[in-house]
Amino acid sequence: MFYREIAICKSLKTFFTDKLFALFLLGTNTAVQVEDYPLQNNSNDTKSASENNAGDNSSQQQPAPATEKLQPSPQPTTDMEVHHEPHIYHQHHGKKKFKEYLFEFLMLFLAVFLGFIAENIREEFSDKKRAHQFAVSLVQDLAKDTTNISDAIVANTQLVANYDSLLAILKAPGLTANTNRAYYYFWPSNYYYPFNVMEKTYQQLENAGELRLFTEEGAADTISAYYTDIKDLENQFATYLHYFDGYHELAFQVFSYTKLDFDRQDPKELLSEKGLALKTTDATTIDILYAKLYVIRTIAAIYVKQLQALKQEAGNTVAFLREKYSLN
Repeated sequence: MFYREIAICKSLKTFFTDKLFALFLLGTNTAVQVEDYPLQNNSNDTKSASENNAGDNSSQQQPAPATEKLQPSPQPTTDMEVHHEPHIYHQHHGKKKFKEYLFEFLMLFLAVFLGFIAENIREEFSDKKRAHQFAVSLVQDLAKDTTNISDAIVANTQLVANYDSLLAILKAPGLTANTNRAYYYFWPSNYYYPFNVMEKTYQQLENAGELRLFTEEGAADTISAYYTDIKDLENQFATYLHYFDGYHELAFQVFSYTKLDFDRQDPKELLSEKGLALKTTDATTIDILYAKLYVIRTIAAIYVKQLQALKQEAGNTVAFLREKYSLN
Protein backbone atom coordinates (compact mmCIF):
# COMPACT_ATOMS: atom_id res chain seq x y z
CA MET A 1 0.00 0.00 0.00
CA PHE A 2 2.78 2.42 0.89
CA TYR A 3 4.65 1.62 -2.33
CA ARG A 4 1.60 2.53 -4.41
CA GLU A 5 1.12 5.86 -2.62
CA ILE A 6 4.78 6.71 -3.08
CA ALA A 7 4.62 5.87 -6.81
CA ILE A 8 1.53 8.07 -7.30
CA CYS A 9 3.08 11.03 -5.48
CA LYS A 10 6.33 10.71 -7.44
CA SER A 11 4.41 10.56 -10.74
CA LEU A 12 2.49 13.72 -9.83
CA LYS A 13 5.70 15.43 -8.81
CA THR A 14 7.34 14.55 -12.16
CA PHE A 15 4.27 15.69 -14.09
CA PHE A 16 4.09 19.10 -12.44
CA THR A 17 7.85 19.59 -12.65
CA ASP A 18 7.77 18.99 -16.43
CA LYS A 19 4.88 21.41 -16.78
CA LEU A 20 6.73 24.11 -14.85
CA PHE A 21 9.84 23.61 -16.97
CA ALA A 22 7.77 23.99 -20.15
CA LEU A 23 6.23 27.19 -18.79
CA PHE A 24 9.71 28.49 -18.02
CA LEU A 25 10.88 27.84 -21.59
CA LEU A 26 7.67 29.40 -22.89
CA GLY A 27 8.32 32.60 -20.99
CA THR A 28 11.94 32.73 -22.19
CA ASN A 29 11.09 32.36 -25.92
CA THR A 30 8.35 34.98 -25.64
CA ALA A 31 10.71 37.55 -24.21
CA VAL A 32 13.19 36.98 -27.04
CA GLN A 33 10.64 37.22 -29.86
CA VAL A 34 8.80 40.23 -28.44
CA GLU A 35 12.08 42.15 -28.36
CA ASP A 36 12.81 41.15 -31.99
CA TYR A 37 9.61 42.63 -33.48
CA PRO A 38 10.66 46.34 -33.49
CA LEU A 39 13.89 45.45 -35.26
CA GLN A 40 11.97 43.60 -37.99
CA ASN A 41 9.62 46.57 -38.51
CA ASN A 42 12.51 48.99 -38.79
CA SER A 43 14.19 46.82 -41.38
CA ASN A 44 10.97 46.71 -43.40
CA ASP A 45 10.64 50.51 -43.25
CA THR A 46 14.22 50.92 -44.42
CA LYS A 47 13.61 48.51 -47.26
CA SER A 48 10.47 50.46 -48.42
CA ALA A 49 12.35 53.73 -48.35
CA SER A 50 15.13 52.25 -50.45
CA GLU A 51 12.65 50.98 -53.01
CA ASN A 52 10.99 54.43 -53.25
CA ASN A 53 14.32 56.11 -53.78
CA ALA A 54 15.19 53.56 -56.42
CA GLY A 55 11.89 54.30 -58.21
CA ASP A 56 12.60 57.98 -58.33
CA ASN A 57 16.04 57.43 -59.73
CA SER A 58 14.73 55.04 -62.38
CA SER A 59 12.29 57.64 -63.63
CA GLN A 60 15.13 60.03 -64.28
CA GLN A 61 17.50 57.53 -65.94
CA GLN A 62 16.83 55.24 -68.91
CA PRO A 63 17.99 51.66 -68.38
CA ALA A 64 20.62 50.29 -70.73
CA PRO A 65 19.36 47.64 -73.12
CA ALA A 66 20.32 44.19 -72.07
CA THR A 67 22.64 42.56 -74.60
CA GLU A 68 22.24 39.08 -73.15
CA LYS A 69 19.57 37.50 -71.09
CA LEU A 70 21.05 35.63 -68.17
CA GLN A 71 19.57 32.25 -67.41
CA PRO A 72 19.81 30.89 -63.88
CA SER A 73 21.88 27.72 -63.67
CA PRO A 74 19.90 24.68 -62.54
CA GLN A 75 20.43 23.79 -58.87
CA PRO A 76 20.22 20.23 -57.56
CA THR A 77 17.08 19.61 -55.64
CA THR A 78 17.46 18.21 -52.16
CA ASP A 79 15.03 17.41 -49.40
CA MET A 80 15.18 20.15 -46.80
CA GLU A 81 13.74 20.20 -43.34
CA VAL A 82 11.41 23.06 -42.63
CA HIS A 83 11.70 24.44 -39.15
CA HIS A 84 8.45 25.76 -37.77
CA GLU A 85 8.64 28.31 -35.04
CA PRO A 86 6.78 27.12 -31.96
CA HIS A 87 3.57 28.83 -31.20
CA ILE A 88 4.26 31.31 -28.49
CA TYR A 89 1.29 32.14 -26.36
CA HIS A 90 2.61 35.55 -25.44
CA GLN A 91 3.88 36.42 -28.92
CA HIS A 92 1.07 38.87 -29.55
CA HIS A 93 -0.07 39.39 -26.00
CA GLY A 94 2.79 41.30 -24.40
CA LYS A 95 3.89 40.60 -20.81
CA LYS A 96 2.43 37.81 -18.69
CA LYS A 97 -0.33 38.70 -16.32
CA PHE A 98 -0.25 38.33 -12.54
CA LYS A 99 -2.64 35.37 -12.65
CA GLU A 100 -0.19 33.47 -14.82
CA TYR A 101 2.64 34.05 -12.34
CA LEU A 102 0.32 32.99 -9.55
CA PHE A 103 -0.62 29.85 -11.43
CA GLU A 104 3.04 28.93 -11.97
CA PHE A 105 3.77 29.55 -8.29
CA LEU A 106 0.89 27.31 -7.25
CA MET A 107 2.12 24.56 -9.57
CA LEU A 108 5.62 24.82 -8.12
CA PHE A 109 4.26 24.79 -4.57
CA LEU A 110 2.10 21.76 -5.35
CA ALA A 111 5.05 19.86 -6.82
CA VAL A 112 7.24 20.56 -3.77
CA PHE A 113 4.39 19.70 -1.40
CA LEU A 114 3.69 16.38 -3.10
CA GLY A 115 7.39 15.55 -3.01
CA PHE A 116 7.45 16.33 0.69
CA ILE A 117 4.46 14.04 1.29
CA ALA A 118 6.06 11.23 -0.73
CA GLU A 119 9.28 11.53 1.28
CA ASN A 120 7.36 11.44 4.57
CA ILE A 121 5.47 8.34 3.49
CA ARG A 122 8.73 6.65 2.50
CA GLU A 123 10.39 7.51 5.84
CA GLU A 124 7.35 6.36 7.80
CA PHE A 125 7.31 3.04 5.98
CA SER A 126 11.07 2.60 6.53
CA ASP A 127 10.76 3.42 10.25
CA LYS A 128 7.93 0.92 10.72
CA LYS A 129 9.94 -1.77 8.97
CA ARG A 130 12.97 -1.14 11.19
CA ALA A 131 10.81 -1.07 14.33
CA HIS A 132 9.40 -4.47 13.35
CA GLN A 133 12.91 -5.87 12.90
CA PHE A 134 14.01 -4.52 16.28
CA ALA A 135 10.88 -5.97 17.89
CA VAL A 136 11.74 -9.42 16.52
CA SER A 137 15.28 -9.12 17.89
CA LEU A 138 14.02 -7.95 21.29
CA VAL A 139 11.63 -10.89 21.55
CA GLN A 140 14.51 -13.26 20.87
CA ASP A 141 16.62 -11.58 23.59
CA LEU A 142 13.74 -11.74 26.05
CA ALA A 143 13.22 -15.43 25.33
CA LYS A 144 16.86 -16.08 26.24
CA ASP A 145 16.46 -13.86 29.32
CA THR A 146 13.50 -15.93 30.46
CA THR A 147 15.54 -19.13 30.26
CA ASN A 148 18.49 -17.57 32.11
CA ILE A 149 16.20 -16.11 34.77
CA SER A 150 14.61 -19.50 35.38
CA ASP A 151 18.03 -21.10 35.85
CA ALA A 152 19.12 -18.32 38.21
CA ILE A 153 15.94 -18.67 40.28
CA VAL A 154 16.50 -22.41 40.74
CA ALA A 155 20.19 -22.03 41.65
CA ASN A 156 19.72 -19.12 44.06
CA THR A 157 16.70 -20.71 45.74
CA GLN A 158 18.81 -23.78 46.48
CA LEU A 159 21.59 -21.50 47.70
CA VAL A 160 19.26 -19.78 50.16
CA ALA A 161 18.18 -23.19 51.44
CA ASN A 162 21.83 -24.12 52.05
CA TYR A 163 22.35 -20.83 53.87
CA ASP A 164 19.42 -21.63 56.14
CA SER A 165 20.83 -25.07 56.95
CA LEU A 166 24.28 -23.66 57.76
CA LEU A 167 22.75 -20.90 59.90
CA ALA A 168 20.86 -23.52 61.87
CA ILE A 169 24.07 -25.51 62.52
CA LEU A 170 26.06 -22.41 63.56
CA LYS A 171 23.29 -21.34 65.94
CA ALA A 172 22.69 -24.76 67.55
CA PRO A 173 24.80 -25.97 70.51
CA GLY A 174 27.36 -28.71 69.92
CA LEU A 175 28.93 -27.29 66.79
CA THR A 176 31.86 -29.67 67.09
CA ALA A 177 29.55 -32.69 66.85
CA ASN A 178 28.11 -31.30 63.59
CA THR A 179 31.40 -30.49 61.91
CA ASN A 180 30.81 -32.72 58.87
CA ARG A 181 27.36 -31.26 58.27
CA ALA A 182 28.77 -27.74 58.69
CA TYR A 183 31.34 -28.41 55.95
CA TYR A 184 28.70 -29.96 53.74
CA TYR A 185 26.47 -26.85 53.84
CA PHE A 186 29.42 -24.48 53.78
CA TRP A 187 30.73 -25.99 50.53
CA PRO A 188 27.93 -24.52 48.25
CA SER A 189 28.15 -21.14 50.00
CA ASN A 190 31.37 -20.54 48.09
CA TYR A 191 29.42 -20.18 44.84
CA TYR A 192 27.10 -17.52 43.50
CA TYR A 193 24.73 -17.53 40.55
CA PRO A 194 24.15 -14.22 38.78
CA PHE A 195 21.61 -13.62 36.04
CA ASN A 196 23.27 -12.66 32.74
CA VAL A 197 21.01 -10.44 30.66
CA MET A 198 20.87 -10.41 26.86
CA GLU A 199 20.81 -6.70 26.09
CA LYS A 200 22.64 -6.39 22.78
CA THR A 201 19.55 -5.18 20.94
CA TYR A 202 18.55 -2.75 23.67
CA GLN A 203 22.04 -1.25 23.81
CA GLN A 204 21.93 -0.71 20.06
CA LEU A 205 18.56 1.00 20.37
CA GLU A 206 19.72 3.18 23.24
CA ASN A 207 23.10 4.19 21.78
CA ALA A 208 21.67 5.04 18.35
CA GLY A 209 18.52 6.72 19.71
CA GLU A 210 16.36 4.20 17.87
CA LEU A 211 13.78 3.82 20.64
CA ARG A 212 11.90 6.61 18.85
CA LEU A 213 10.99 4.03 16.19
CA PHE A 214 8.61 2.35 18.66
CA THR A 215 5.70 4.71 18.11
CA GLU A 216 3.01 2.30 19.29
CA GLU A 217 1.41 3.49 22.51
CA GLY A 218 3.43 2.36 25.53
CA ALA A 219 5.99 0.40 23.47
CA ALA A 220 9.09 2.46 24.28
CA ASP A 221 8.09 2.81 27.95
CA THR A 222 7.50 -0.94 28.32
CA ILE A 223 10.89 -1.78 26.86
CA SER A 224 12.72 0.84 28.92
CA ALA A 225 10.98 -0.25 32.14
CA TYR A 226 12.13 -3.85 31.69
CA TYR A 227 15.78 -2.90 31.27
CA THR A 228 15.58 -0.38 34.11
CA ASP A 229 14.45 -3.21 36.40
CA ILE A 230 17.43 -5.23 35.20
CA LYS A 231 19.72 -2.41 36.35
CA ASP A 232 18.07 -2.59 39.79
CA LEU A 233 18.65 -6.35 39.82
CA GLU A 234 22.31 -5.87 38.93
CA ASN A 235 22.69 -3.36 41.76
CA GLN A 236 21.17 -5.90 44.15
CA PHE A 237 23.64 -8.54 43.05
CA ALA A 238 26.56 -6.08 43.42
CA THR A 239 25.46 -5.55 47.03
CA TYR A 240 25.34 -9.31 47.49
CA LEU A 241 28.92 -9.68 46.22
CA HIS A 242 30.10 -7.00 48.63
CA TYR A 243 28.78 -8.88 51.69
CA PHE A 244 29.74 -12.23 50.13
CA ASP A 245 33.41 -11.18 50.20
CA GLY A 246 33.08 -9.97 53.80
CA TYR A 247 31.54 -13.27 54.86
CA HIS A 248 34.33 -15.32 53.32
CA GLU A 249 37.08 -13.24 54.91
CA LEU A 250 35.82 -14.51 58.25
CA ALA A 251 34.99 -18.00 56.97
CA PHE A 252 38.67 -18.45 56.14
CA GLN A 253 39.32 -18.31 59.89
CA VAL A 254 36.71 -20.96 60.75
CA PHE A 255 36.77 -23.52 57.92
CA SER A 256 39.88 -25.24 56.61
CA TYR A 257 39.98 -24.93 52.84
CA THR A 258 42.59 -27.64 52.67
CA LYS A 259 39.81 -30.05 53.55
CA LEU A 260 37.61 -28.85 50.69
CA ASP A 261 37.92 -30.19 47.18
CA PHE A 262 35.68 -28.07 44.99
CA ASP A 263 36.32 -30.35 42.04
CA ARG A 264 34.79 -33.37 43.74
CA GLN A 265 31.82 -34.92 42.00
CA ASP A 266 29.58 -35.29 45.04
CA PRO A 267 29.76 -32.93 48.04
CA LYS A 268 27.84 -35.51 50.06
CA GLU A 269 31.15 -37.24 50.58
CA LEU A 270 31.86 -34.55 53.19
CA LEU A 271 29.18 -36.03 55.43
CA SER A 272 31.22 -39.20 55.99
CA GLU A 273 34.74 -37.90 55.55
CA LYS A 274 37.09 -38.50 58.46
CA GLY A 275 39.29 -35.89 60.07
CA LEU A 276 37.24 -32.78 59.37
CA ALA A 277 37.64 -30.11 62.00
CA LEU A 278 36.96 -26.39 62.38
CA LYS A 279 39.90 -24.05 62.74
CA THR A 280 38.17 -22.32 65.66
CA THR A 281 35.00 -22.69 67.69
CA ASP A 282 35.32 -19.36 69.44
CA ALA A 283 31.80 -18.19 70.28
CA THR A 284 32.39 -14.56 69.28
CA THR A 285 33.88 -15.54 65.93
CA ILE A 286 31.02 -17.96 65.24
CA ASP A 287 28.46 -15.26 66.15
CA ILE A 288 30.04 -12.78 63.72
CA LEU A 289 30.17 -15.46 61.04
CA TYR A 290 26.49 -16.18 61.66
CA ALA A 291 25.62 -12.48 61.30
CA LYS A 292 27.53 -12.10 58.03
CA LEU A 293 25.97 -15.26 56.65
CA TYR A 294 22.51 -14.06 57.62
CA VAL A 295 23.06 -10.80 55.72
CA ILE A 296 24.02 -12.49 52.45
CA ARG A 297 21.18 -14.98 52.92
CA THR A 298 18.71 -12.08 53.18
CA ILE A 299 20.17 -10.31 50.14
CA ALA A 300 20.06 -13.57 48.15
CA ALA A 301 16.40 -14.12 49.09
CA ILE A 302 15.53 -10.61 47.88
CA TYR A 303 17.47 -11.30 44.71
CA VAL A 304 15.34 -14.40 44.08
CA LYS A 305 12.14 -12.38 44.46
CA GLN A 306 13.43 -9.77 42.01
CA LEU A 307 14.26 -12.54 39.55
CA GLN A 308 10.74 -13.92 39.81
CA ALA A 309 9.24 -10.48 39.21
CA LEU A 310 11.58 -9.88 36.26
CA LYS A 311 10.61 -13.20 34.71
CA GLN A 312 6.96 -12.18 34.83
CA GLU A 313 7.81 -8.78 33.34
CA ALA A 314 9.80 -10.42 30.53
CA GLY A 315 6.79 -12.55 29.63
CA ASN A 316 4.51 -9.51 29.63
CA THR A 317 6.93 -7.55 27.44
CA VAL A 318 7.13 -10.39 24.92
CA ALA A 319 3.32 -10.63 24.77
CA PHE A 320 3.06 -6.86 24.32
CA LEU A 321 5.57 -6.77 21.44
CA ARG A 322 3.94 -9.75 19.72
CA GLU A 323 0.55 -8.04 19.83
CA LYS A 324 1.66 -4.55 18.79
CA TYR A 325 3.94 -5.66 15.96
CA SER A 326 2.06 -8.76 14.79
CA LEU A 327 4.82 -11.22 15.59
CA ASN A 328 4.34 -14.96 15.41
